[in-house]
Amino acid sequence: MAFEEIYLGPGTSEPLPSLVYPSIAGVKEPTSDGVLITPEVRRELGDLEEAGIDVRKVDVAPHFELPVDVQQEVDKQCEAIGRLPKREAFETLFDPNVHSAGATWAKLGKRAIALWALKRAGDPETHTIAPSIDPSVYDEPIFDGKSAHEVLTERHPRTAEAVKERYRAITTEPIEDRAFPRDARSAYLDFIASNGFNYLGSKDFLTGVLDSRAVDTRAIAAGQLALEHILGNPEDFSDKPLVTASLACGAAASMFELNELFAKNGYEIGKNVLVDNDPMALASAVALSRAYGMNDKADIHLQDIVGGRLTDYIEPHSVDIVDILGIVDYLPTTLKGYRAASNFIGKIVDIVRPGGIIVGANALLHRPQQDFFEKVWPTLQQRDPSEMVEIITDAGYSRDSIRVRVPQREGVYGVYGITVPREKSRYFSETRNQKLARKVLTLASKFNKY
Repeated sequence: MAFEEIYLGPGTSEPLPSLVYPSIAGVKEPTSDGVLITPEVRRELGDLEEAGIDVRKVDVAPHFELPVDVQQEVDKQCEAIGRLPKREAFETLFDPNVHSAGATWAKLGKRAIALWALKRAGDPETHTIAPSIDPSVYDEPIFDGKSAHEVLTERHPRTAEAVKERYRAITTEPIEDRAFPRDARSAYLDFIASNGFNYLGSKDFLTGVLDSRAVDTRAIAAGQLALEHILGNPEDFSDKPLVTASLACGAAASMFELNELFAKNGYEIGKNVLVDNDPMALASAVALSRAYGMNDKADIHLQDIVGGRLTDYIEPHSVDIVDILGIVDYLPTTLKGYRAASNFIGKIVDIVRPGGIIVGANALLHRPQQDFFEKVWPTLQQRDPSEMVEIITDAGYSRDSIRVRVPQREGVYGVYGITVPREKSRYFSETRNQKLARKVLTLASKFNKY
């Protein structure tokens, strides 16, 4: 899509007004070397390497990339949007008068299905915001005879219908923006006109925003870590088909891509254990498992992974690779003395076969476009690599079992591989306050609001 044209629907366009306005002061151009890892994170990686941790910056390309000039314009506008007040920033980026696809996406921007939309936005063959998901899956009786919509109605009777409509919209509406009334007032058009920027559509933003790319590259880096481990230890993983598990799986796109990676390298996948407490997310995972041709391997569990025991529904020491890419960012380090992140990572050892691997990620505390991130994305527990290493060792794993990777093109996530020891990790004794804190987290999960 040309910068100088505004998309108004198929076969129509309109030139952007040729006005000159002063740009927002201090907007930075993208770096020339393509490495966006901040100095603070670089120093931490150096310190961890000196301490004997396997640490690497990795050059991982996302599946889909914009032309260089379009990507540079996305980067500039995102930095400028980050300087706006929070409400104005959100309304500018997701202005329904212009960015109709972006506005539809934003209604579920904090839900798991939104990540799938970001991963596929740049695909030239993609025609809907969240492709390959048939919305009829939300009415299928996949949870003990109940549909995702029915479970959601039991939990949130006042909002269930509206939520279902949002899922229908994001899975059926075109990713290209709809035409808008010629006389409509547009926060986004005002923004670009008053700052000398070029027009961008929803597809450009959903593909090119730094965090969109980072969601993709963190999954690719995690897959590479897992494959590196499996290929390096063939004696442990050649006796039977691989069993994978995704905890807080969401739509499980990363797990299905991981399965494809293993299959291309000659490994058979026997079972995908998919666990989430959100029925709509888990139903989305069922739909994607069909799209990837893996429906016969899906073993789904609608469960709270924080408060309960994983072995209540997953066979002990049966899983080869565990994916926790989407959960640690939401767990506090401590809550009333309860080490939520460490205790969660620690108990995963109960389901992993000796010598297996856990792969996860956490948003970095020091990262580019922090202002934009805080204005647009959901609140996460951001942590730099040294803090994550401390959390992992506090969970009972040795430092030499940890591998750290940071995709350098974004500098947004730290990706972590944890080799599970052949002897079980230590257990935590819980005080009364810690048990109370765990119950608080469990209740928060059960009453998660849309």
